[in-house]
Amino acid sequence: MKKLFYCQIVLIALCLSIAMAATPIVFRLLPDDFARLSRIYEWIDGRRLILDVAVFGDSRAMNGINGYLLGEALGENRTVASFTNPGQSFSEGALFYSSLPSDTKVVVHCIGLNTLAGPMGIAEKKVDRLLLDGYRPDSVTAHFLSSSTLREFGKSRLRVLYESRTCAKTGLHNLLRKYLEPNSLSDSLDSSVYPYLYPYERAPKEQYDKYLLAQKQSPQVDLQTPDAEFETKIRAASRYFKARHISYYVVLMPVSPLLWNYLPQDYEQCVSDFASRTEVAVFDYTKLLDDDLFCDPAHPNRAGAARITAKLADDILRDPLSGHFPEEE
Repeated sequence: MKKLFYCQIVLIALCLSIAMAATPIVFRLLPDDFARLSRIYEWIDGRRLILDVAVFGDSRAMNGINGYLLGEALGENRTVASFTNPGQSFSEGALFYSSLPSDTKVVVHCIGLNTLAGPMGIAEKKVDRLLLDGYRPDSVTAHFLSSSTLREFGKSRLRVLYESRTCAKTGLHNLLRKYLEPNSLSDSLDSSVYPYLYPYERAPKEQYDKYLLAQKQSPQVDLQTPDAEFETKIRAASRYFKARHISYYVVLMPVSPLLWNYLPQDYEQCVSDFASRTEVAVFDYTKLLDDDLFCDPAHPNRAGAARITAKLADDILRDPLSGHFPEEE
């Protein structure tokens, strides 16, 4: 009887070990919502990219910063890598700061106005995905993360496996969607230069109006009360890049003019005060584009991206503190 009991224990332990070893492999085979996050980690961790400029940000940056055009505009066909990802928070992008190659000259982190109001954090499932991929924040990265995020990265592998149990379902859904809805996402989604998100330049009117209504009804962020933790972390990032002789820029991505009346009160002054307190160069493009340059009220289309990218290149070249890309005579 005891022998049977011990055999059962050994069998259960063996099954758990196999599951723990196989789960990350299975997740990589399925195109789940976090597949691009894993690719970004592979690109940076494996030092597979040689780059002059690194771009971080969420889907607005994916659509809005054309790395090909930016490289050309900066002169000598500079190499631009887009480490952007849907729903990428400041903290998520900062996970990869310390792994950027030594020859990186410029880092651009694109955010929305709401990011300035905090709070900081990374989606729990994204943390789980990175842990399964083998990612662990180093001592430098810890300075850019909140204490709660650091605790998330301290979870046991067994707990991570349990919390990731729904990822296989999501991956299977996306795999089927690839064949049943072949035009739901852009073919360039996996690009490391310009991962344009959508297969269209303008969303269908019903979809556009629905998104616009949701944006109008969303609570207005309070920029009058600074988020102390976020400002401390972004200041640390700015000083870190300054020590590495890398120019660091925060870009506030544009929104449609149809939403300008819903922007936080005195947001321009709040942005200026934020830049002064954090010692960060901020490019405010909130009101840069006309409505016809958007896919939807928050995501630029390709024409909008060309306008944003040209403006970004010009601002970088004109920055007196950056001597990486001198303007041509």
